[in-house]
Amino acid sequence: MVKNRLATDAMIRLRARVGLPRGFVGLIVAVVLLLAATGGLALSLVLNLRSNDQDRIVLQGTGLSRTLADAAQRQFDVADLLLQFAAAEASDRISRGLTPSDAIVSLLTDRIAIMPQVDAVHVYDSRGRFWFAVGEAPMPLDISWHPGFAKHRDGMVQQINAAQSGGQPRVWLTRRINGADDSFAGLLIATLKIDLRALLDPAYYPLPVSTLALVHDEGRLVTGWPQPQATELAGLTRFVAGTQGYSSTGENPLYWSRLNDLPMTLLMQLEQQKVDRGWLRAAIGFGMLFGIVTLGAIAAVWGTWRQLERRAATESLLRGMMDNPPLVMTLQDPHGRYLMINQFFARQFNRDPEDLVGRTAKEVFQPELAARLTQQVEETVQAGKPLTFDMRIPDLNGRMRDFMLVRFPIFDRSGTLLAVGSIATDITERKTLEAALREQAAVREKLAENYARQREVAETANRAKSEFLAHMSHELRTPLNAIIGFSDMIAGRLLGPQSAKYFEYAEDISSSAKHLLGVINDILDVSKIESGRFDLELGTHDPQDMVDDSLRLVRGRAREAGVQLVNRLPEDLPSLLVDARAVKQILINLLSNAVKFTPTGGMVSVEAGRLPDGGLTFTVCDTGIGIAEDNLERVFEPFWQADAGIRRSEGSGLGLNICRKLIELHGGNIRVASVPQQGTRVTVTFPATCVAPVAA
Repeated sequence: MVKNRLATDAMIRLRARVGLPRGFVGLIVAVVLLLAATGGLALSLVLNLRSNDQDRIVLQGTGLSRTLADAAQRQFDVADLLLQFAAAEASDRISRGLTPSDAIVSLLTDRIAIMPQVDAVHVYDSRGRFWFAVGEAPMPLDISWHPGFAKHRDGMVQQINAAQSGGQPRVWLTRRINGADDSFAGLLIATLKIDLRALLDPAYYPLPVSTLALVHDEGRLVTGWPQPQATELAGLTRFVAGTQGYSSTGENPLYWSRLNDLPMTLLMQLEQQKVDRGWLRAAIGFGMLFGIVTLGAIAAVWGTWRQLERRAATESLLRGMMDNPPLVMTLQDPHGRYLMINQFFARQFNRDPEDLVGRTAKEVFQPELAARLTQQVEETVQAGKPLTFDMRIPDLNGRMRDFMLVRFPIFDRSGTLLAVGSIATDITERKTLEAALREQAAVREKLAENYARQREVAETANRAKSEFLAHMSHELRTPLNAIIGFSDMIAGRLLGPQSAKYFEYAEDISSSAKHLLGVINDILDVSKIESGRFDLELGTHDPQDMVDDSLRLVRGRAREAGVQLVNRLPEDLPSLLVDARAVKQILINLLSNAVKFTPTGGMVSVEAGRLPDGGLTFTVCDTGIGIAEDNLERVFEPFWQADAGIRRSEGSGLGLNICRKLIELHGGNIRVASVPQQGTRVTVTFPATCVAPVAA
C-alpha cells in the first residue's frame, strides 16, 4: 500500500509539472455521478411506463383469445345440440318402426337456416351408406371405411374431426343414432365452417389481429383467417402448452386458448403494436431534461476538458510508443522506482505490470543484478545524458538473456529531472541464431553436395536398369521363340526319323529354352511393374471361372507329381472387377508353388470367402513341407529361393514377388502362414472396391 501510494504521488507530481490541472478528477467524478443518477431515474420511469403499457396489451390479447375460444366453443355446442335433437328424434321414430327422414329433414332445415356455421347435415345408415342430407356440402356416398365410423359403431356417441371440403378446411361433428335396443342404427354428420373473422368485433376489441387459426389436437387446421397465414400458424402448436398462454419470441405476439370441452386450440397472432404516445412523451421529456443537465455539466468542465484531452493524447502517444515496439521499455523516477512498464517487459519476465509499478529493481531482481541496475540509473542521473550498457539478465525461469540497454534522463522545461527512461533490446535469439547459422551453413553445404551426387547416381542407375529391361524385351524374346520353334520341330520329328539321342537332345533344348523364357518373362514383368508401365485391364469376371482356368493349367503338373487338386469355392461369390490375366497369373504361381513343394499323395486346395468390409479372399492351401518361420518374410524377395534341402525344382525366384506386386496394383495384399512339415496357406485379399455390385 505504501509503495503504491509513493508511486501514485510521483505520477501526480510529474503530471502537475507538465500542466495538468488539479481537482479535475473530483469534478469529473461528481459530474458523472450526477448524470448517472439523472439518467438512471429517467430510464427507470420510462421503462416502468412502457412495462405497464405492454402488460395492458398482453392482458387485452389474452382476454380476446379467451373470448374468441369461448365463442367458437358456443358455435360447436349449438351445432352439437341440433344433432342431439335430430338423433333423439331419429331414434324415437326408428323404435316405433317409422322412417325418420321426413321429420329429421324438417327439423334440420328449420335449424340450419338460423345456424350460419352449419353447411349441411348428412345422415348415414348402419352400414355407412348415404341415407339423406340437408344443406349443400359435398360428402362421400360411403363412409364405412372411415375410422370414425367404426368408433361410432363400437359405441362412441359424439366425435369431432378436422376435414377438407372443396379444398377448404371444415369440421365434421358426428352423433350416433341408436335403435330400439340401443343398437347402432346410423350416423349424423354435420359439416361446420367456423368463421373466426365474424366472431371478431373490432368495436369491442380494437387490437390489430393479423391471423386467427383453430387447430385440432392432431395438428390439422380446422379453420383460419387468412388461410395461408393460418396454415403457417397451425405449425406452431408444438410450442403451445397449457390451456392459455402468450409468447412474444416470434416476429408478432402469439396468444392461444384451448377450447374447454373440445380437442382444439385457438391461436391468435397480433401485429406489432405501435409505440404508445404516453410513455414516449415521457421519454422525450426526460431525455430533454437529461440533455439540459448534460450541457450544464459540459459547460462546468469545459475549461478543464481541453487540458484533459491534451494529456490523454500525450499519454496515448507515450503508451503506444512503449507497448508496440518489441523492446523492453521502462520509466523510473530519479530514485529508481518504476513509474511505467510496457507490455513487452511484463511478458518477457512473466510479471503483471500492476505488480511492478511502485517497486524498485532491488525488489524485483536478484541482489547482484539489482545493484547493477540501480548503479546504471545513478550513473545516468549523474551524467545527465543517454548511456548504453551491455548485460545479461535472467528471466523468472532462470534462463540468461542478452540485452543492449540504453538509459536516458527526462527533464521538464525548467531543467528539473523528472524521470529516467530505458530501452532494452533482447538480442539473445539473434546471437544464438548467428552462431547456429554459421555452424549449419557448412553442414548444409556438405549435405547438399552429397544429396545431389547420390541422387544423380541413383537416378542414373534406376533409369539405366529400367531402360535396359524395357528395351531388351524384343531382343530377348525373339531369338528364344525361334529356338523353341526349331526345337519343337526336331522333337516332333517333322524332318524325318533321326537317332534317339538326337531327339533326346532336342527335347532338352526345348525344355531349357522354355525355362529361360519363363525366367526372362518374370524379369520383364517385374520391370514393367516397377517402371509403372504395367496397366491393369479391369473387367467384371467370375471368380469360379478364373479359378477353373488356373486349375486346368496346373492339373497336368499335379498329375505328374501325384498331388490332388481340390476346388472349394462357394457358389454365391460375387463377380470381381479385376484384371483377369493378372489374377490368373497370381493363382497359377501360387498353385505351381504348392504343387512343387507338396509330396506325392498330398493335396492342394483353393478356397474363397467374403470379408466383413465387403472384400474377397482367395486362399491356396497345401499339405507340403512348409516354410520355416524365419523365412516367411523373405519369400517375397526377388530371386530368393529356399535352400537345397527343401527345394524341389528350379525357378526364377520371382513368382511370389510378382504376385505381391500384382495384388498391390489392385489395392489388396497377400499373406503367408506355414507350419514346417504340415503345410502352407497363402491368402490373397481383394478390397471391396474390386468387388462388383450385385445386380438388383
